[in-house]
Amino acid sequence: MSLRLPVEAFREALFRPGGPQWPPADLARTGLQLALLAPGGATLFDSATAREAQPPLSLDRLAAALAPGETLTIHRGTRVVALLHGAEDASAPPS
Repeated sequence: MSLRLPVEAFREALFRPGGPQWPPADLARTGLQLALLAPGGATLFDSATAREAQPPLSLDRLAAALAPGETLTIHRGTRVVALLHGAEDASAPPS
């Protein structure tokens, strides 16, 4: 396995005048790309070009996955932080 990190950039930030800053201001911009190579060098998987890559899970995607009438409540401790409802069934006759 080969792992490449911007070690020199992290090292420079560590020894910058004023001391180290953690987390680095640009940590959110740090990207990760994974590639799996066969012994001959052929790419078996590359996350940059993977067609089956999934975007990060969001509350909107969770809500879209709920069936009509379903409700999902997310708690943090005793506090409700999200309340999601399945979309109304447009084909159902009004009650």
